[in-house]
Amino acid sequence: MPIDIVVDVAGAFSDSKYVLEDLKRAGKEHLDRAAAAGIKSPKLGYTYGSGIWVHGSSAARVTDLSPVGVPHATAQPPALVAWRPKLEQEVLAANDVLDAMVVRPVLVYERSGAIWNSFFGPILHALQSGASSASVPADPASRLALIHVDDVASEYLAAIEKLPLIAGTSVYPVFDLVTSQESLKEILEVAAREIGFRGKLELVGPGEDAFMQAMNTSVSAGSERAVQLLGWMPRRVGFVMGMQALVKAWEVS
Repeated sequence: MPIDIVVDVAGAFSDSKYVLEDLKRAGKEHLDRAAAAGIKSPKLGYTYGSGIWVHGSSAARVTDLSPVGVPHATAQPPALVAWRPKLEQEVLAANDVLDAMVVRPVLVYERSGAIWNSFFGPILHALQSGASSASVPADPASRLALIHVDDVASEYLAAIEKLPLIAGTSVYPVFDLVTSQESLKEILEVAAREIGFRGKLELVGPGEDAFMQAMNTSVSAGSERAVQLLGWMPRRVGFVMGMQALVKAWEVS
């Protein structure tokens, strides 16, 4: 069965770079064969899953039309994903042979929630060890941009369905995916209560850890263009309000 659209959620520079190069070759061969046969043919589609951390950490409002990874951007991306803006531009530049789109989910929650281990793990460890305090690598001033995993899935489906309609138009094919922005301090306080820890939370900041610096990124953004242009309808809004179920799922996993 021929593949019409490839969705890349590898999240790794080298893997995505190879996927893009392979698809560009396949896309050109596809169009060349059509031209040799004297027919018009749709391009191969490519939806690249980037991430909203490319906006960097700032209280200033940004959109998916805001520049990223350049000197005049609102803020610079954390070191962990500093390579992504350039790759995004390479994806968009491949529109001569591919129908290309960039989708930027924010920090995802629900299901196993493994990415939350660095925040919730120290709290659970403190409870199990009987400690009176838990040191968490969190900035108390951080406000995290968040999205439920089900809404990420539904948006990728919307992107796949609308890609052929948007490609080749004047629409800038980059979409931020955000459903809420919530205080990291409040998230951890509510999570600690649900875990059963009654000691003191010490939010000590990310330090020099590149991953935790990224995890503490504050982004003030929205998804208005994804809703309007892709017909996406998020349905699971609010991390803290569902914390009881979320923590249970994380503990079980």
